[in-house]
Amino acid sequence: MAVLIDVAAFRGSVPAEITEAAERLLDLGDVADPEPVGGGARAVVTDGASRFEPWVGVVDRAFTGDCDCPADPGDDGLCAHAVAVALAAFEDGIRFAAAGIPHGEDATEPGRADLRRAAESLDPRELTEFVIEQALRDPLFAARLLEAGAERSAG
Repeated sequence: MAVLIDVAAFRGSVPAEITEAAERLLDLGDVADPEPVGGGARAVVTDGASRFEPWVGVVDRAFTGDCDCPADPGDDGLCAHAVAVALAAFEDGIRFAAAGIPHGEDATEPGRADLRRAAESLDPRELTEFVIEQALRDPLFAARLLEAGAERSAG
């Protein structure tokens, strides 16, 4: 079951200095497009030379964040990185589950968002050439590519 988040109430519940830091990260373009994970949202956040991948969602009926940054976010886990992800997720219309699981039950490797961001930055021709180059170097990858292409053609 999805929950409706009151964005204004959320903003009001977070200390002003954390919200301001989160908005700076968003304004600087340091928050990758969030993706739905575990009933919440996750994104890569670049903060100076550091990269974090916070998750935000509803746990035990409270909006919660989970970030590996050194900040002390308090009991709710809502550091500036997590708040930035939440604000980006709200903007993107990501739906939150009533009972989220940080990073999902079947969490993907942490670099997945980085790889998605890199792949999405390529135009279709560049991405196609990149895939072909990898397939020529890796026979298993080539077999999987040909199998996926055959399935798509048949379907």
